[in-house]
Order: sequence, then C-alpha cells, then structure tokens
Amino acid sequence: MPSSTQTTQSAAWPEGVIARYLTDAGKALADPTVAVDIHGNSSGGSALRVTCRVCPWEYTAFGPFGTCFTDEYVAKAAADDAHQRAQAHAEKCRALPRPTA
Repeated sequence: MPSSTQTTQSAAWPEGVIARYLTDAGKALADPTVAVDIHGNSSGGSALRVTCRVCPWEYTAFGPFGTCFTDEYVAKAAADDAHQRAQAHAEKCRALPRPTA
C-alpha cells in the first residue's frame, strides 16, 4: 500500500474569520495565510466584512434593505454575496506578501 505524501498545513485563522479563500499567490507559494478572509459580524447583524490579507481590497456585504425581508433572508443574502466576492477576488489577486527579512 503506498504511503501518503500529502502534508497538511495548519495556520490559525484570525479571530472572527468564518471563511477563507486562498489567492493565486497563496496557491503558488503554498501559503494558507495569503488569502481573502470573510469576517463574521460580532455585533449580531447580518453585514460581513471581506478583506484581502495581501492587497488593500476590501468589501462589506450587507444583504438587501427593506422591511419586507426576514432577518434570515438578509443574512443568507449577505453571506452569499460575501462568498461570491471573496472567491472572485481570490481567483484574480496576484499580490505577494511583503517579505520579512
């Protein structure tokens, strides 16, 4: 039986991060910290903050506004928007982390 040569990198996510998308540079460098993070809303609202850990890009997903929407619908819409934007940015971001020397 062949032995597995796959390695697992575990890097602790920053507090409040609920999802992470590896950027193209992160894939090339095999560095899980070169990513786009989605931060949960600590105040209990539905807004989610999306930030690239390498370049200055950021986005806030709010979901739709209006009294005709349930809280659950707004939260799901904000989460869907945040994930789509994070993935789209991660697929095209080629920024490299600043060297630490």
